[in-house]
Amino acid sequence: MAAKFTINRVGHVGIYVSDLDRSIAWFTQLLGFTLTGRWPFPGSGEIVFLRFGENHHDIVLMPHRRHS
Repeated sequence: MAAKFTINRVGHVGIYVSDLDRSIAWFTQLLGFTLTGRWPFPGSGEIVFLRFGENHHDIVLMPHRRHS
């Protein structure tokens, strides 16, 4: 699928997601981000860092906590 837009710069953004692996695939395969790392995070399993440019990370993905 060809991109219909170009990302030039992204600020430091944190996003809560329901499925980390699926979100990583979307950001890397569709938008062209690079996975920088996955780290344990107390209370939520792990957080994921992605970069688009030269920064260590531009986006942080965190699991969305579901309320009972």
